[in-house]
Amino acid sequence: MEQINHKKIAIKTVIYFLLVTLIIFLLNSFGNFRESFNGNIPPLSNWFNFKIRNILLILVLSAYYYYSIFSKQKKRLKLENKMQNQAKVY
Repeated sequence: MEQINHKKIAIKTVIYFLLVTLIIFLLNSFGNFRESFNGNIPPLSNWFNFKIRNILLILVLSAYYYYSIFSKQKKRLKLENKMQNQAKVY
């Protein structure tokens, strides 16, 4: 009987977390990018201006992603066990 692979889920979640963080950083810094293309480079403190709502959004999205992968693996294992039990009967 297989078990849920928590290591694989954790690695996927970390990759997703980094991707979401990058996307939110790019969306927050879009104005700074536009200014820098015009030759006016804003101070570095403006680039890393993460707000609490952005951090919460990143954490909530990562937790949801972890939960969805965990649920899918759990359902898959349950279905496999059910199929194995039916195969043993026949």
